[in-house]
Amino acid sequence: MKINFTKKYLEELYEEGKASGKKHRFQKDIIKRYKNTIDKLKAAHKIEDLYPIKSLNYEKLSGDKKGLEAVRVMINTELNLYPPSKMKRQTLLSSVKLWH
Repeated sequence: MKINFTKKYLEELYEEGKASGKKHRFQKDIIKRYKNTIDKLKAAHKIEDLYPIKSLNYEKLSGDKKGLEAVRVMINTELNLYPPSKMKRQTLLSSVKLWH
């Protein structure tokens, strides 16, 4: 699956293991699990490939986050995923946002 990061610091966290700004500092354990989660998302060919991976806790969100999908990095940290348009379903999930 192709991942497009919505924020530069998310891409920096994945590629370099740290973000350049002071505002986006995370513990090493969270960064390690974040990278592992992104790797699992990249390895998926279709949305159904995420269902058996119980540690991801894949879910479609509701309420004010309706239209988003999420996977969990840790108990208090999740990735919010913006699904692509239905016309481009082969990209699966297009963007990632980190909440903690």
